[in-house]
Formats: sequence, structure tokens, C-alpha cells
Amino acid sequence: RQELKIFNDDDLNSKYAPYYVEHVRKYLIEKYGEKAVYEDGLTVSVPLSADLALTAKKSLRDGLLAVDKRSGYRGPLQHLKNSEEIETFLKETRSKLIQERLRFQVFRADGSMDAVRAMDVSGLHADKELLVADEFYQGVITGIDLKRKVALLMIGAIPAELSLAGREPGADPNAPRLFSQKLQRGDVVLVSLLKL
Repeated sequence: RQELKIFNDDDLNSKYAPYYVEHVRKYLIEKYGEKAVYEDGLTVSVPLSADLALTAKKSLRDGLLAVDKRSGYRGPLQHLKNSEEIETFLKETRSKLIQERLRFQVFRADGSMDAVRAMDVSGLHADKELLVADEFYQGVITGIDLKRKVALLMIGAIPAELSLAGREPGADPNAPRLFSQKLQRGDVVLVSLLKL
């Protein structure tokens, strides 16, 4: 019984300049028609620097994050109602993390695809190795520890903590208690890593 690695193709368009590529695609369809674009084997060259595209993408993201941060916390991305929903969400998140980081899954002898088995094959020893600094992840709040001023959360199978304490000088000493009232078990929140 053999297992095969099935690689996910890197979509360079979405990595470097998805909006630019989409604009070019729409322009080509408008000018030449769908048949020519999808069936006639056109070769299209466009001026694009991968380094500049990634720099522009990062600058836009940083600017949007700065605006978002000034707006303050607006609530969870979604709320999972029960333990079953939380468990399903965490399993799906773990599978997505593995697929995005490893770029392959294992095709098992029974015909199923197994992203989790890919971790064993890749040589990663712990789920936390899937995470990358400066990236954002969806975490699920699993509890609040007011004594330590943290919210407990899970990112896939990775336990983490979200500080409830204000970091700014002169921050409201009641901030952890006030912020904890906005969070509850099952809330899905967007988090980035301060340390691994």
C-alpha cells in the first residue's frame, strides 16, 4: 500500500498581483472575447516586477491594518455556538494551515487525501511550525483568564494566548476586564503572532 504526495500548484497570480492580473484578464476578454482568451492560446506579456508587486501588496496591507487598528475592536469575525462547531472549525483550520504551508497532501491507498499525514511526511514535528510571523490567522476563543489578563484561544491545533492588557502608556487599568466582556467562548478572531 503506497501513499503519494499530491502537490498543490502555486498560483503565482494570487501570490504577486491578483488585482492586476484580473484587470488584464477583463481587458483581454473585452477586447478579444472569451473564446480567444480561454481557447485560442494567447500569449500575453505584461510589465510586472515581482519584488515591487510584493512591496506594494505589503504597503497596502500595512496601511489598511493601521486604519483598522485605529477603529478599535468591532467584534468577532463569527461566533461558533457549541463545542461541535468549534471542533469542526479547528479541524478545518488545521487542515488549511497544513495545505498552505506544505503545498501538498498525501493521497492515501484508500483514495482519500490526507493533509495531516503530510505533516509526518514533511518532517514537521509540531503544529506551531506551520505558523509564520507577520501573518494573520483565525483563532477561536476557548476561555478568559482575568487573573493573567489573557484570552485563551486555539489556532487549528495550536494553543495560544491573546493579551487583554493595554500596551499603551497610561492604558486604562480596567481594559482587560472591559475587553474580556466583548469576548466569549466560540468567538472567531483574527490574530497575528508576537512570538512563536
